[in-house]
Amino acid sequence: MEKKELLKVYTIAKTLWRNFKLPDGSTEFGKFEANMHDEVWFELLKNYSYKLIETAMVEYSKKSEFCNIGKIVEECDRIIDAQNGLKGMLTEETIFNEIAKAITRPLTLEEALNSQEIEGLDAVYILKFNSLSDIAKGVVVNWEGFKNLCLSDIETFDTVTKSNIMRVARGLIEKQRYVKVYDNAKMINGENLKLLEND
Repeated sequence: MEKKELLKVYTIAKTLWRNFKLPDGSTEFGKFEANMHDEVWFELLKNYSYKLIETAMVEYSKKSEFCNIGKIVEECDRIIDAQNGLKGMLTEETIFNEIAKAITRPLTLEEALNSQEIEGLDAVYILKFNSLSDIAKGVVVNWEGFKNLCLSDIETFDTVTKSNIMRVARGLIEKQRYVKVYDNAKMINGENLKLLEND
């Protein structure tokens, strides 16, 4: 987006959200505040096209009655992810919930039967670990890491442990997101090279 398009963005915001107001630039402080407002919005939105921002604002307005620049940026990223085939990607919260659920859930009948084939007392941990998604497995590292979580104190699990799980999950999700976008870009470049070769 170009800086001159900020006015169009503000017009859309005023139309979509009644609470949206620009700083009053009639005083010296007001001018400073208005300038800072422009700088912050432009800095956050400059890497997106005006059309994408407009779409994101309309989509976000369906979810909230209050204008929030941070949420508009998130909506832009969500739309880009969907376009790059990343729709429905896991979040750190869903990863944590998946791990927490795996810890507390009982074994299925099939898992219980399979556990008889694994020697030792750790069969339950191994089977539950194997049922996790790839990212959740990456967070706990191996079945022994999963076992340690199962045996951890419930109070610290909901605070310190949760924070650590979500931090690691966030890093793995970002890595996965980067790899998918990179692979898509590589594929597109490959298609473009084929088109050039055929010309």
